[in-house]
Amino acid sequence: MRLENLAYLYNKTLNQVFASAEDLQGFLTASARLYKYPFSDQMVIHAQIKKPEAVATLSQWKKLGRSVNHGAVGTFHFAGGAGDIRGDLFDVGDTGGPEHTLPRLWELPKDTGPVFRSLMIPGEGSFEDTLDRLTNEAVGSVMAAMPADTFPGLDDVQRLLSAAAGYAVAKRLNLPTAIYESVLEYTYSDGDPFAGKSTNDKINHGNRHIPIRSPCAAPN
Repeated sequence: MRLENLAYLYNKTLNQVFASAEDLQGFLTASARLYKYPFSDQMVIHAQIKKPEAVATLSQWKKLGRSVNHGAVGTFHFAGGAGDIRGDLFDVGDTGGPEHTLPRLWELPKDTGPVFRSLMIPGEGSFEDTLDRLTNEAVGSVMAAMPADTFPGLDDVQRLLSAAAGYAVAKRLNLPTAIYESVLEYTYSDGDPFAGKSTNDKINHGNRHIPIRSPCAAPN
């Protein structure tokens, strides 16, 4: 795969995942497992592995004592350098080894949840309430840095992105996501929040004002 092919896959997938609440939830579920990867890598990994469990390089799997199955095809991603891509990522399903070498993803312990939550947010309501407030504040600060004409319905987009952030974090912590699902479905029920331009055009417009990593444009 060439760089322009991977960039095209990124742009195509970006528009697809924002096409509906269901598509977005599918990406966010994958994103919760890929939180250590940059957004652009999350997008192209999701395009190649629909339900990733644990994704790592060949060398990382070897360090864990696991081997990549014969015939497994590596997943391509942006390597960070200008014009550089790699196809060295494999999901745990493409590897084999003793059970003790399986990666252990951290989850919020169910038995210590109430104690953990009371320590994190004493007197401020439930953990979910605090998560909702923090995601809204974080997204609000990002949206405030964008020019008013970045999106046609700024409030709808902010609501969508806040719910998306909350959904991904809740998925990572194995917490209920119903409230975020409702917001996502409601936002799309009012029409496409990115109406007027493609999702990619809108996000690239915003990227000119916010310093986040973005791959090159798709080939003509």
